[in-house]
Amino acid sequence: MSYHLMAILVMFVISIFGYIYGRRQWARHVTAEREVLRFRERYRKLVDTVEGVVWEAETAVDTLRFTFVSARAERLLGYPVTEWLSDPDFCHNHIHPEDHDRVMDSCRVMVREKRSRQFDFRMIGANGCTLWLRNTASVITEDGHSPILLGLMVDITERREMLDSVRESEAKFRSYIEFAPIGVSVADLAGRYVEVNRTGAAMLGYSEAELIGMSITDLMPLESRETGLRNFEKLKEEGSAMRESLMVRKDGSLAWVSLQAVKLDSDRFIGFFQDITERKQTEQALISAKEAADAANAAKSQFLANMSHELRTPLNGIIGMSGLLMDTDLTPEQLEYARIALKSSKELLDQIDELLDFARIEAGKLLFEKSDFNLRTVMKDTMQILSLQAEEKSLQLAWQVEPDVPLHLRGDPGRLAQIIRNIVGNGIKFTRQGGVTVHVNRVAEETQSVTLRFAVTDTGIGIPPEYQGSIFTPFVQVDDSSTNQYRGTGLGLAISSQLTELMGGSIDVASSEGSGSTFHVTLPFEKQGQKPVTVKEDETEAIIVNHDASAPQRARILLAEDHATNRRVIRMILNKLGYETDAVANGFDAVKALEKASYDLVLMDCQMPEMNGYDATAVIRDPKSGVLNHATPVIALTANAMAGEREKCIEVGMDDYLSKPVLVQDLETILKKWLGNK
Repeated sequence: MSYHLMAILVMFVISIFGYIYGRRQWARHVTAEREVLRFRERYRKLVDTVEGVVWEAETAVDTLRFTFVSARAERLLGYPVTEWLSDPDFCHNHIHPEDHDRVMDSCRVMVREKRSRQFDFRMIGANGCTLWLRNTASVITEDGHSPILLGLMVDITERREMLDSVRESEAKFRSYIEFAPIGVSVADLAGRYVEVNRTGAAMLGYSEAELIGMSITDLMPLESRETGLRNFEKLKEEGSAMRESLMVRKDGSLAWVSLQAVKLDSDRFIGFFQDITERKQTEQALISAKEAADAANAAKSQFLANMSHELRTPLNGIIGMSGLLMDTDLTPEQLEYARIALKSSKELLDQIDELLDFARIEAGKLLFEKSDFNLRTVMKDTMQILSLQAEEKSLQLAWQVEPDVPLHLRGDPGRLAQIIRNIVGNGIKFTRQGGVTVHVNRVAEETQSVTLRFAVTDTGIGIPPEYQGSIFTPFVQVDDSSTNQYRGTGLGLAISSQLTELMGGSIDVASSEGSGSTFHVTLPFEKQGQKPVTVKEDETEAIIVNHDASAPQRARILLAEDHATNRRVIRMILNKLGYETDAVANGFDAVKALEKASYDLVLMDCQMPEMNGYDATAVIRDPKSGVLNHATPVIALTANAMAGEREKCIEVGMDDYLSKPVLVQDLETILKKWLGNK
């Protein structure tokens, strides 16, 4: 009994303990299940936060069967997660047809080689749009189970579109460069070519492949390479450059190129270059032509200067001796001969002056001064000179300035007088009876300027209409019969026209054949700031006369002139004017004379042997020289009447200028200016 009870009791206890153990085990199992579920939920939430689609799939024969996809799958492609998991042909139906086989091949390779891979492919979304996805996948294998693929798909559509756009742009850019009509090259930091387009290679005679790896200095002349390297270093610092330079072609010939270079990125530079060899050759040809023209002009100017000297030198003797001869005791017939010789010499001098003025204008070397002058005085002096020609032909000569015309002007009175003299002289020449009148009136006036019109009217032969357009052309006269009857160079009106234009004015003519002509010259002038105080001529002379009245003396003049005839003529004129004169034949002797004695004035010829007048004057002005008086006035005597001669004389230290042939009245005027009444 006791045995059975004991057995029952034991079984009861065992049952009790078994129940308790089972309950505990069940509780543990339930807890574990709950933990697993909680873990899975946390895992899913974590996966759903990942940027992209987390997926798990099993491999089939021709496709993949998804066993898990994250919630982002639906947001990415628009298909519900259940469709991803339930449709065994989901991959086959929605991977882009062109990419399906490639994707499956990649998956099979991963399973076979048991390694991870990354690849890009396209899938078609629920809305029909194609998306580019980047897939990173790994293989998970467990014993007794088929391999499982676990991966992450990320949307790279925008990135791929941007990359495709960049590639398309780069392709277009490279196409533009490759077929550009100019040379394009890319160089690295070491200055070696990494890319050259076909135009640039052809320009230099190379193939594109030959230029790759060559240094930029390989294409430079030897003498330019150091400069080229400095310029390249400067390009690195500044980031851009532009210049013209020489490059050496493959055959050794040189090509001028216009180069523009900019920094492409941190270690590359792109250069654009264009062949300008032809342009440079044209420029050089133009420069050479200009130099040749300048040389020709210089030669012409020198020729004219020499001719001026050679013509004026003998004229100086003729005019001077004729003037002296007329002051001697001559018979009426001899006096008439001397007067004709003097008149002819002066006409020849006028023609030489016209030719020289025309040459100056053509060479652009005609100088204009700007000084204050009185219009009435200029007109009076000019018409006074012309009155002798009018008297010889018994013609009337008259002039009038309207009362409202300002008289105190600023401009070039010498050129104004030359224009009036040429036109009036032309009228006198072509007028047999009647006369020539000059009328001056105001055209326009402002505060500081005035425009005047000079109307020169003659009663001469007139100008046929067909010739009126050419009378201002150099060397042109109306016709041969006129040329024979009315001598002249045909330059007077041409010079007047050119002078008028250079002074900012205009000239025209109105004429009828047989009824005379009227020339209109319109010129602008500045008005003087203040009306100058006028001094009557007799008052001016009185001041000069009284200047040295307390100590009258005879001035001593040194004449330096190499031409024997001119030296004799000028010395005779000086003696006749009452001056004491010593004469030497060159500048060296002039300096020696000034070292031995003091002179009141020196008349210095500019062109002399041994030492010319310019060098002699420089010695006279040099305080270290042995000349007794370094301040002695030096007056230039020159037969060179070309532009710039006066300035040259003043620049070397001469005080004034006298052009040959020396006329008595001109010499007397300049001596009074510098010596007073000595």
